[in-house]
Amino acid sequence: MSLFENAPDRTLPEVSRSADDTRLLPVLSVATLFVSALRLFLIQPMFAKMVLPKLGGAPSVWSVAMVFFQAVLLAGYAYAHLLGRLFGPQRAGLVHLLLLVVTAMTLPIAIAPNWGAPPADGTAL
Repeated sequence: MSLFENAPDRTLPEVSRSADDTRLLPVLSVATLFVSALRLFLIQPMFAKMVLPKLGGAPSVWSVAMVFFQAVLLAGYAYAHLLGRLFGPQRAGLVHLLLLVVTAMTLPIAIAPNWGAPPADGTAL
């Protein structure tokens, strides 16, 4: 005879609900990463097409745009990783929300009106 043989089933609904919620976290993380990368790569061709008339249609314009946006994506992943490690979830959310509000004030994306032709010596920076 076991001690637990006649014991009633005492599963807590909060525990099972929590297990269901944590099961969806990897799917939510993958979806969030996919959507953020998708949005970044939707902006990349739009910005490159705005820059092409000013800089010319050389393949180097597309290459520099590709490298820049890849670097920004990597920096964004590093930012998210460090923000999650340095702050708790609530404080990290507030910092990210503040950054989102600041960046939303710079919309729409446009080229500065006084932005001219590239330098003659071919300096990429």
